[in-house]
Formats: sequence, C-alpha cells, structure tokens
Amino acid sequence: MVCLSTIDMSLVKWIICFLTIQRLYDDLLKGMDMMKTKRQLRHCFILGALLLIPLALYASDTIEDQLQLGLELMRQENFAEALTYFDQVIQLDSDNYTALLQMGIAHDYLQEYDEAIYAYSTLIDIFPGGCIPALHCRAMLYKRLEYYDLAIADYTSMIELNPENSEGFSGRGLLYSRQGESALAIDDYTRSIEIDPGNSTAYYNRGKEFYRLELFDNAIADWTQVVDRNAPLSASALYNRGCLYDEMHNYEQAISDYSQAIELDPLNSSTYNNRSVSYFHIGDYENAIADQTQVIEFNPQNANAYFDRGLSYAELEDYEQAISNYSRAIEINSQHLTAIFNRGVQYNNTRNFDLALADFTRVIEFSPSFADAYYYRAVIYDNSGDTEKANENYERAAELGSSLVE
Repeated sequence: MVCLSTIDMSLVKWIICFLTIQRLYDDLLKGMDMMKTKRQLRHCFILGALLLIPLALYASDTIEDQLQLGLELMRQENFAEALTYFDQVIQLDSDNYTALLQMGIAHDYLQEYDEAIYAYSTLIDIFPGGCIPALHCRAMLYKRLEYYDLAIADYTSMIELNPENSEGFSGRGLLYSRQGESALAIDDYTRSIEIDPGNSTAYYNRGKEFYRLELFDNAIADWTQVVDRNAPLSASALYNRGCLYDEMHNYEQAISDYSQAIELDPLNSSTYNNRSVSYFHIGDYENAIADQTQVIEFNPQNANAYFDRGLSYAELEDYEQAISNYSRAIEINSQHLTAIFNRGVQYNNTRNFDLALADFTRVIEFSPSFADAYYYRAVIYDNSGDTEKANENYERAAELGSSLVE
C-alpha cells in the first residue's frame, strides 16, 4: 500500500482540479470561433484565475504543513532540522511571521547569533508595529552578547509599542543595572511592579539595587516581598537578606534566613558557609563546625572552609583539631598566610615552640609587614632566653602597629 503525506495529498487534489479546469478550457477553445473577441478574452481571464486558485490552495496547504513540521521539531529541540522546514516556508511566503520568529529562536539555540539577529531584524522590519516578541528575543540575545546599548534600545522600542509592557521595563532595568545605573534601574523596576504587582523578579532585582545604594531597609522590604510570594527566587532572596542582616550584626535573623534558604535550596554551599560565620559570631561553635563540615563535603578542596573550621575548634580549645584543619588548608593553599599564622598560634599554645617559630617565620617571609607574626616570634625568643632577637621582633611589631604590643 502506498501512503501519501499531507503535502502529497494536497498536490493530488490540485492536479485533479487543474485537469478538470483544463478540460473546460479546451472546450472553450473549440468554440472560440463562435465568440466575439471580448467574450473570448473575458472567459480566458476567468479560467486563468480559476487555475490560480488551486495553485494558491496547494501553496497554502504546503506552508501550513511545513510550518507544523518545523514547530514539532522545535518542541523536540531538533533545531537544525526545524530550520530546513522554516526555510521552505520562507521561500513560499517571505513575510511569514511565525517562520521568521522560529528561525531566529532556532539559530539562537544553535548559537548562530548573526543568523538569529538577521531573522529577528527581518521580522521587525516587516512588522514594525507588531513585533514585540521579535524585539524581546533580540534584546535578550543582545544582552547575552553584552551589547547592552542595543538591548536597551530594543526594550525601549517594546515599551513605546506597549507602555504597559512589564517585561520591557524589567528587562531594561536589568541592563541599566549592569551598566551601573542604579537609579535608572530602580525607576524601571518600579514601573514594572506598578504594571504587574506580582512580578517577583522585579522586586528581587530592585532589592539588589537598593542594597548597592546602601538603602538597606528598602532592600529588605523588596526581598521580603519575594519571600512572602513564595516565588522561585525565594531562596536567593533569603540568602541576600541573610547577608544583609549579617552586615547589620543581626546574626540571629541572618541564621533564620540562611536556614530557610537551605530548606529551599539544600545544595548551595555558600549558604552553609555564611550561616557558619553567623553561628561563629554568636559563639555557637558546634553548629559552626557542622556547617563548615557540610561546606567541605561539597568541596573537599575548599581551603577557607578548613581554615574556618580550625577557628571554631580553636575557640573550643580543641587545639589538635584546630592544627589539623589549618594544616589541611595549607596543604591546599601553601600561601594561606592566616592559616599558617593561626597554626603557629596553636603550636605555641600546645608548647610546640619550634614548629610555631617556623610558621611565624614563614609568614614573615611571605609578608614582611605581618605585624602580629613578629610579636609572636618575639614571645618565643623571649621564652627561650634570646633577649636580643626578642627585642628586635618586639620593636618591629610595634613599628608595624601590632595591637598585641603593650
């Protein structure tokens, strides 16, 4: 059995229709000698027009079929093959809105950016008064390519075509932000929110601009709006708000926000890290160690996490664990001066003076202006009875402004 596609069936219908009209046309020619010239021409014109009707219907069916095949391939993310169908549509109908837009999107996904821009631009030129989707797509592509001025121009065109377009204001606000224009960004985010009070992304981004301008209460208010709406950005809003509470030394509230953020996004190591710092500030060293351990599990090569855990163990006077963690940090980063210095302090506390002296000397070799390293080295020399070296190091510590020198 032969199975005909939709396009083949359309062609069969056109051929049948054409043959029928052709037969009528032949019958007319046989009787032409009995007609006057005007009537002959009129009949020829009518029949010619009739012949064009099935051809147009065939082309229309073909365009729709090709378009649907292309759209289905887009849904399957087979962008390269989809382009072949959209190209066939454009050959039959060069102004086809859907085909041009989808061609731009397909080229965009394939990272063929020049071709994508050409398709969007062609569509915008053909439909200057109704091309908001193409403007939006081109603006987002310009943004990714960091052509911020061009992207801003496209968002501005969207707004001019539709002054109530919330996405236009929100998108342009983000670009103003990237250009460091916080005041302009805030104005656009505010207008976006006025148009669409449920636009959580605009609240979130406006909060970041308020934070940049040190308008902390405003930033907290906007991030709270995001959290209260249980929006997709809630975890990030809680994290940002927690960071701000940390800066304000409101550690309990910071811990609360970080904990809620972890519930929403348990794989964000930065949130565990920041919560560990807040726990450390309130003297909850056990929970600080638990969070620092979690950070290390995420990334065993995180030298700072070992260093921070070493600080917590030191506060608990577990000097051996502190030394172990500082040593691991130094293994990962041999120039981690604060880890070397703090290990020297713990070696001194455990009366391993030679090891302590070696660490303080190593710090000074890396950083000759590290004042406290001179002080601790002076103490070790003093305790060992080397008064001359002790005095030299005390004097150098004092010159460099060490707060440990009395």
